[in-house]
Amino acid sequence: MTLMMGTGIAHNQRPQSTGPSALPGTSLNGVDVSVASVMVSILTRVVGDVILQLGCHEVPIALCHITDAHSLHYDFSISSNRQPRCKVQGQLDGNDFLSYDCDNNVISVNHLREEVNATDFWEEQTGTLKDVGDLLKQELPDIKPEQNTDSVPLTLQVRMMCQREARGRPSGSWEFGFNGQTLLIFDAENTEYTVVHSGGERMKNKWKPNQEVTKAFKTISEGDCSKWLNVLVQKNPAETRGS
Repeated sequence: MTLMMGTGIAHNQRPQSTGPSALPGTSLNGVDVSVASVMVSILTRVVGDVILQLGCHEVPIALCHITDAHSLHYDFSISSNRQPRCKVQGQLDGNDFLSYDCDNNVISVNHLREEVNATDFWEEQTGTLKDVGDLLKQELPDIKPEQNTDSVPLTLQVRMMCQREARGRPSGSWEFGFNGQTLLIFDAENTEYTVVHSGGERMKNKWKPNQEVTKAFKTISEGDCSKWLNVLVQKNPAETRGS
């Protein structure tokens, strides 16, 4: 898309050529074209990172069009009761679009349900989310803080995220914590666990040697999540640009 603002050039007029076109590595009005191209690329990435953090609804809509950056994340809440409960909240570019009760298989979706009316898409998504919830409930007893007692309410909070950077490859990550405190981050691209709080050591020691769990985290965030992101963005671009 080409924006022509404040140029005073009519639609049916063309500016007169004043010389040869600038080639890569040459100077245009005193600015090296190759340097300018690199600077534009860097600026686009920076803006894209900001949008991925804030969501399109927090920045000018035009910036989302320029960067084409998008993010999708799912927040899991697993209670530590004798019978753990699982709930999931989904956000697309910072906008809530899904609420899912893993245990009762109850899903609530905004108008995206009408935009993306493929039953297979929603069944596959909720099926995978349920599997993740079951895995987290299964792992919960072994990753809880050692000093915790059953009398103290404890909620495992997990964020699974995938994002598509401007003109870049998709990436995925996970954040794990309890009661609002992030303890461990998993970088799917590098298959690396990073402890951000001492309470995360127990999680890392439990999962890092477990290739099956690590592979599941990587595959779901880089594969399934990225695929869902592409479908949602293609089917409903207006929603991803903010309202």
